[in-house]
Amino acid sequence: MIKLSHFAFWISLLVISEVLAHEGPPYPILVDKKFSNYKISVWTDPDTDKGTFLFYPEGENLKSDDFIYQIKATPQSGAPEILSALAMKGEQQNGYFTYTATIPFPKAMLWNVRILIKNKQNNEVLLDQTLSVEVTTPGPNRTETLVYLMPFLLVGAIWIKVVMKKRKKTARPM
Repeated sequence: MIKLSHFAFWISLLVISEVLAHEGPPYPILVDKKFSNYKISVWTDPDTDKGTFLFYPEGENLKSDDFIYQIKATPQSGAPEILSALAMKGEQQNGYFTYTATIPFPKAMLWNVRILIKNKQNNEVLLDQTLSVEVTTPGPNRTETLVYLMPFLLVGAIWIKVVMKKRKKTARPM
C-alpha cells in the first residue's frame, strides 16, 4: 500500500499547476488605480467563453455616464487575435455604479488584457493599463477531478484489498 500512496503523491505533484488555476468568484486585477480625479478597481472572472470584467469607479461628483470603460485582450502566444468589449452600466452599489464587460475567450491560456478608460466627451484616454490574465475553463478539468477523487479511490482500493484478504482466509482449500 505504500507504493500506491507514493504514486498518488507524485501524480498530485505533476498536476499542481493546473490545480492552482482560478476557479470561483471574481478576483481583483487592478485596485484603486488613479485616473483623472478618480480611482478605479477592476475585478475579473476569466473563464473561457464568458470572461467577465467588473469596473468599480470611485470619486466625488462621479457621474454614471462620464467615462467609457473598455477591455481589449490579445493572447500571449503571439496570435493576432484581438478581442474587445465595452462595459455596460450595471447596478448602483454604495452610491457608485458598477460596469460589466464580457469577452468570449476561445481558449484557456495567458492573455494580455488592456484596460482603457476614456473621457466620453472628447474620447481622451485617461487610463491605459495592460495586465496578464490566465483564462481557465469553468469548473474543474479532468486532472482536477482526478485529484479530487484520489482520496476516495485510495480508500476504495484499501477496502477491496481488505475484503479480498478476508475471503482468502475464510475459503481454505480442502
